[in-house]
Amino acid sequence: MSLQTSGAHYGSSTVWLAQLQLASLSARAGPDGAEVGVLSIGAAGVGGDVEGDRASLLRGAEARSEARAESDAPQSRNGASDTRERGLADARERGLGRIRIRMRRMARALAHLQGGRKGNGVAIYSGGASGATAGSGSQLAAAGSSSGHALSIRAGQVAALYIGAGHDAVTVEAQRVQNIHTDGGAASAQGGNDALAVRAEEVRQVYTGGGNDALAMVAGSVRGIYSGAGSDALSIAAESVADIYTDPGPRTLAQAGADTLTITAREVSSAYTGGGADAVSIAAHSITSLYTGSGEDVVTLKAGLLGGIYTGAGRDAVSINAVVGASQVSRLSADPAEPWSLGDTVEARFLAARSTTADVHSGAGDDVLSVTVAEAIALEAGAGDDTLVLGGGTIALRYGAGDGHDTVTLAPGSEVVVQLGEDTEDWSFSREGDSLLLQIGSGSIRFEGVSQSAAIGVASWGADELALLHSQPELDASA
Repeated sequence: MSLQTSGAHYGSSTVWLAQLQLASLSARAGPDGAEVGVLSIGAAGVGGDVEGDRASLLRGAEARSEARAESDAPQSRNGASDTRERGLADARERGLGRIRIRMRRMARALAHLQGGRKGNGVAIYSGGASGATAGSGSQLAAAGSSSGHALSIRAGQVAALYIGAGHDAVTVEAQRVQNIHTDGGAASAQGGNDALAVRAEEVRQVYTGGGNDALAMVAGSVRGIYSGAGSDALSIAAESVADIYTDPGPRTLAQAGADTLTITAREVSSAYTGGGADAVSIAAHSITSLYTGSGEDVVTLKAGLLGGIYTGAGRDAVSINAVVGASQVSRLSADPAEPWSLGDTVEARFLAARSTTADVHSGAGDDVLSVTVAEAIALEAGAGDDTLVLGGGTIALRYGAGDGHDTVTLAPGSEVVVQLGEDTEDWSFSREGDSLLLQIGSGSIRFEGVSQSAAIGVASWGADELALLHSQPELDASA
């Protein structure tokens, strides 16, 4: 285990950064931002010299306090030496007194931890407004300064952790981690740049407040992560992930941070990045709810089952690779002896692919979408002049009045049915070479690569019939 504070110059001032490493986790925090890392699992284990860490931290803290006292002590305009000496002594004593109080608190907590005290846990302080509760048999190193805190914990369970405002760096390794607050428990937009690295079986309720935060988590289950305002970076690897919020306001908030969210999981049931130019990358067996809010978002999704994707207003860039859309769930059979199928004919597949809701909705704006699906999925690009590249199986493209002039490039073998909304007017189409223009009221969809696609159709609102605009001859599988 290593934990230290180090000085760095920004302009005319010196700011103390927090830096620590625990086993396979590392975190740094400072005024310019925060960063975290999850290192090799095979890294060396945590050392047991907690008292040595405490003593080293105390010596370093006292030395910094003395240096700061010399720089901060009041100096007489006339340069009287006795006034200066008294100011130095008073400032030094005040600084050392604060450090001693904090270190005594940590020393008591460390003694309890080293002694393996039974019960619900002990309070661990890394500053006047911070503390933690952890189970017995834990290991801890901590340091604090006026600009932030550094805290490293290994325990069976961390039931609560509260750290005051500032640029905080925290690593936690436990079976269960919950109720983590790195900005004094307040959801302030003015919080510090926090770095948090966690490895656990279960992670619940983490709040990092305002600031540009960096979080990395490796867990079996992650639920309830709130990174607050600011441009946050989150990386999560887990079996199940739910309730991830990277902005404090509603999902349509326009002036929110430019967040980065990366998730690898078996199941992602809800993630909300709010407003701002967000970058989202998710790979999972199922993704059933993602809201990126307004702003120019970049979204990359890879999933077996996918639905509930809303990228909000703004010029979004969306790339999707999926097996099937969640809109088709009602058609799926739990009996492996009854394999799911859209239908044997183009008409049957088009009628089955229609949906009352879109699996992917890119909202208003001139969006760019690339979608590949193995079976079927429902898309809605919304208002604006959108550019789409569609391939794979059967795609229902929902289009309503005012949705603009869209361009669709078709991959070989793709099938697209345009599902018209209730408010759409009469439509017509014309074909020239490898292009097909579908005119819908004052809007339009231009298809490119028509000759290599399998089929293009139009399904009017409420009708059980559809019109085929283009189709390839289908092979007779029984022949």
